[in-house]
Amino acid sequence: MKNPFRNAAMRQYFDAYVEMYRDGKMRNADGSPCCGGSSRSMFWRGYDGVENILATKGSLNYAAFRAGQEVKKSEAKSKSSRKKARRKAPFKDKPLADFYRITRALAHDPTASSTCKLRVIATTASGAQARCIDAAFGRASISS
Repeated sequence: MKNPFRNAAMRQYFDAYVEMYRDGKMRNADGSPCCGGSSRSMFWRGYDGVENILATKGSLNYAAFRAGQEVKKSEAKSKSSRKKARRKAPFKDKPLADFYRITRALAHDPTASSTCKLRVIATTASGAQARCIDAAFGRASISS
């Protein structure tokens, strides 16, 4: 992600907000956006695509606003490239291929209910399903 600023303070502020977002410090414990300060709220305004009417160019809040815009742009690019590189299930057997897709979706879903579902699946899995769970979590490559 390219930093659009020449001013050293603006560059540092922009980089700091991008880094805080990557580290998860821009969200509350429940996953909602953290808008405690004016700069954080400007970051989320940029991220959400809200028109900038509050921050003047050259202010540190503007750097936070632009950081939000750039983070959103880079996420959109990575999502589109992931869709292009969508992997097929490594199983030819239809029931196992469906099981793999469901398990993979649950493995990448951060909600607590999905974690509980995965525990149930793992405890009741047969040998082939257990290999499928390993493949969904990326622990092994499967070819059948």
